[in-house]
Amino acid sequence: MRRCFGALAVSLAVVACGGPAVHDDWWQAAGARDDAEPLHAAAFADATRVCAGFDEPASPEVLAAKDQALFAVELREDDVTSRWLLLVEVVDPVAKVDGEPAVATGRIAVRTDSGGSRDVVVVCKVAVLKLVRMRLDGSRETGSQVLVPRLALEHGFAKACAIHVARGHGLPDASDQELDDFGRTLVSLLALLDIVQSDEQLAAILQSVARTPSLASIVGRLGVHIAVVPDFLAAHTRGVWRGSADPVWRIPLTITANDEAAVLVLADIVEPRSPHNLAAGLLRLTARRPGDARARLVMELLAARRAQVADARTP
Repeated sequence: MRRCFGALAVSLAVVACGGPAVHDDWWQAAGARDDAEPLHAAAFADATRVCAGFDEPASPEVLAAKDQALFAVELREDDVTSRWLLLVEVVDPVAKVDGEPAVATGRIAVRTDSGGSRDVVVVCKVAVLKLVRMRLDGSRETGSQVLVPRLALEHGFAKACAIHVARGHGLPDASDQELDDFGRTLVSLLALLDIVQSDEQLAAILQSVARTPSLASIVGRLGVHIAVVPDFLAAHTRGVWRGSADPVWRIPLTITANDEAAVLVLADIVEPRSPHNLAAGLLRLTARRPGDARARLVMELLAARRAQVADARTP
């Protein structure tokens, strides 16, 4: 099976600068704080029953069945707060159809302000992940399986942040390798957005804080077009990840619906070495509806373990 996750031409000037990003007061203030939206940590004290601790970072190519990552999820709507756990587990590092590895393909054109251009073509294998929503005591609520291009897990977004900060706006004088890495980041981001939209669990989480697009834009577009716009200009480091020299990056993103800002996001990310590659290096995510502080979402990585550790915990 060959799964196409995009044949795209994206202007680097639009993507790198943030396009329709909305820098409101919350985004600017939260981006400068150590903890943009603190979790109620005591509520997740029993999460160690499901998965606890972090393995030392290893090669990003390492991906095995039963690798696990556990997230705390906290949704605040007005005065009502909902909390649960989201367990991500590898079912099969290489999905197969009729005995043959499933393959995903993507293409993107990266253009620089200095007139440079590079077509980035991606061909990668596909992994099968299981997403399990759990109550705080570790009991299961719902579950689903998703097909994920391995590039989206193993490449992540930290490289693009570092390249943009090093080269500056428009990536002048970027090498072919840097443009390749930047393009792979954009393909990865689009692939992950496609997964969020296609999975009922993830789509519901996103919808909980999203602002509905205007009726005029729905009529004009004959539907709703979803896009994600990373603001690499505002990306900055926040120290290094535990046990490594890898910097932790904070990057703002805008999820748009018909070119209107629908969700404002701050993501803390790290180079996606195993076992952090289960979430493409995501450590923390805070999201809010533009212009409305009543609906806020926080996701935070609580644990990430490789398969052999998960096996040791199994009764």
